[in-house]
Amino acid sequence: MKNNKLIGIIVIICIIAAIAGIAVFKNMQDGGGAGTAQTDAAVGTAQDAGDQATSPDPEALGSDYADFALEVESIDLDALKSLGLPIIIDFGADECAPCRQMAPALEQVNAQMQGKALIKFIDIWQNPDGFAGFPIQLIPTQAFFDADGNPYVPSKDIDIDLVLYHDKTTDEHVFTLHQGGLTTEQMLSILADMGVA
Repeated sequence: MKNNKLIGIIVIICIIAAIAGIAVFKNMQDGGGAGTAQTDAAVGTAQDAGDQATSPDPEALGSDYADFALEVESIDLDALKSLGLPIIIDFGADECAPCRQMAPALEQVNAQMQGKALIKFIDIWQNPDGFAGFPIQLIPTQAFFDADGNPYVPSKDIDIDLVLYHDKTTDEHVFTLHQGGLTTEQMLSILADMGVA
């Protein structure tokens, strides 16, 4: 009789812990404005042609320039856009199995694209504010911006499932995302579609 009561109490505690864990995880996904693309302030603004002329020459800076580091703890989208290079940001986590599968491809593309494109990875479980303003629903998810700082618009030649997000009030295109893992070849084809040689 005592064992049945004890088992009942343990089951109830496990259910409560599972519900609390789900709530915490859901709150991490929905927190910081994620899931909404409502204002330009949340996404930054694209640089105009005059600003692009003053951006640093990434090839002259060398591959050890800090802006070309793969792993970051936060995303300063305006600073990234100011470099005038195509951008891929991967939102994932070191403890996420699909993210770990994609990690070698990210590392390879980052090494290959030094000075030509910005490839970033942010562990959003370790840095939960790192995806604020981005409509991240699952990980891994990648965001793409062209060299002008605008959300990437894929050509008809790209056969990759991309989601184009628009501002709810202005219908302005604010994000292009891919949900799930990408291969090296897929990332390189997207970068090539953005004009990276």
